Amino acid sequence: MKKNGLKNWNLWACIPIPMVMLMILYFTLQPGDVTTVTSGAVADKVYRVLDGNKNPLDHYQKDILNTYARIFAHMTEFALLSAMVGLAASANGIRKYLRSMYMFLFCLPVAVTDEIIQAFIPGRECDIVDLGKDLFGAGLMAVLFLVFGASGTLIAKTSDGDKRRRAFMNIRIDDVAFSEAAEKIRGFAGEKGMHLVITPNADHIVKAEKDAAFRELFEKADLIVPDGMPLLWIADSLGCPLLERVTGADLLPEVCAFAQEDKRRIFFLATDEKTVSAAVKQVKSVWPEIPAAGGYAPSMNFSEDAEESERILKKVAEFGTDILVVGLGAPKSEKWIAEYKDRLQCHVALPFGAAVSFLAKEKRRAPKWMQRHGLEWFSRFLQEPVRLFRRYFIEDVKIFRLALKYRDRTIRGYIGKDQGTEM
Repeated sequence: MKKNGLKNWNLWACIPIPMVMLMILYFTLQPGDVTTVTSGAVADKVYRVLDGNKNPLDHYQKDILNTYARIFAHMTEFALLSAMVGLAASANGIRKYLRSMYMFLFCLPVAVTDEIIQAFIPGRECDIVDLGKDLFGAGLMAVLFLVFGASGTLIAKTSDGDKRRRAFMNIRIDDVAFSEAAEKIRGFAGEKGMHLVITPNADHIVKAEKDAAFRELFEKADLIVPDGMPLLWIADSLGCPLLERVTGADLLPEVCAFAQEDKRRIFFLATDEKTVSAAVKQVKSVWPEIPAAGGYAPSMNFSEDAEESERILKKVAEFGTDILVVGLGAPKSEKWIAEYKDRLQCHVALPFGAAVSFLAKEKRRAPKWMQRHGLEWFSRFLQEPVRLFRRYFIEDVKIFRLALKYRDRTIRGYIGKDQGTEM
């Protein structure tokens, strides 16, 4: 395994990108009659070469070939732009999923802008079909890079790079396997004091960028494991792989199983009484030997309501809670737990979000094949499109910008050279 270390940004590799964009703009600014003549001439020339100048084209054949020529031109120019972005990403140490995502995402606004400009050119129009051709070419090239592109050399860890907790983008993360994470939580449940476990996903990363208080929790939590597949893709694409995905939804059944064996008491905090009741009922049904399972549904503004917070603390204490499972959304859950950490009378707090709803069977979890291929978010979106549209299609895509911003910090964390906690 060859040691690469840190690489400086290679801006020279980005020069072909604006050159291809200027070429696309040149063709975009051509009036409609000019483009028709150009594509027709190209189609006619190709036909003559293939046919050997034996049979002249009639008007109908010219129209068909002209159409195919225009389709090919749309696909080719954006496939070329996508390829240039892919080569620039490769030159800067970015491979695999992240590289292909940049290729497509870069071409998307360019293609949309291209069609909008055409609406103001004589003889041209803004055509959604042409946009589809552009994006098909860009997407096809991104897929080809993903399937056939070189994965790059893995960045080797230095001798002091064996620490499990490492800097990752704008937070810190524990690089542990699922089984080790479950065992750590099991240990926390029997230890004195209160332990906080966080399972960051793309949404956590994006929110932490603007929320300093939330970001600081990733320095203080007792266990931080990667929940979202994009985190694994980013790590792998930068040559700094994480062991595996460790989700709250997968951990919760394990927690219930060892709670039954170790006789631990579980208390749920969820968004409504129905969810709490269903989760408690499921626990008692599947793990009947758990000493006790209970819960409470606080008001929506519980984190800003001192009286409600006191009510929660009292209920947790009176229940004799060992394991507190919180499904009230991020970063609200994590920040509330951290604020009252010294007063929470439980051994471990698990802000597992939708895991409580999955356990209660109020929400369906994605099939295993969707989980393996990073499509669990899409399954959730289909169940709650109105609530989750902004999160998945506007907010969470910002993680790809943050992956570039924190590329060096991620690599330093992997090779054991991270210096402090600067952001």
